Amino acid sequence: MLPGPGSPMPRAPHGIDALAHEWLQTLLYAFLPIVLTSLTLARVGEKGLSIILIDPQWLGKNWLANIMELLHGTPWPLPLHRDLLIQAGGEIYHPYVVHLALGRE
Repeated sequence: MLPGPGSPMPRAPHGIDALAHEWLQTLLYAFLPIVLTSLTLARVGEKGLSIILIDPQWLGKNWLANIMELLHGTPWPLPLHRDLLIQAGGEIYHPYVVHLALGRE
């Protein structure tokens, strides 16, 4: 279950194989390594789950058709900013945000 407004987010389960566990029947969020996209979409489709998925719109990839089948509504392009993808408390920026095709310029 997601925490309520103003609640701190729980620590992310780094180093845990999320595909080896059951997923909650709640709205899920994922920004995955690309290699896990097909496996994640298969699980979402099989279990009838809902997910907010941050994923590149790379035409020609086999998983793009799966995303289109599972869509509820129109995909939202993300605005391209230097700090769109950061980690380590804002200290590490993704060097190739534009190449990920996550949004619009």
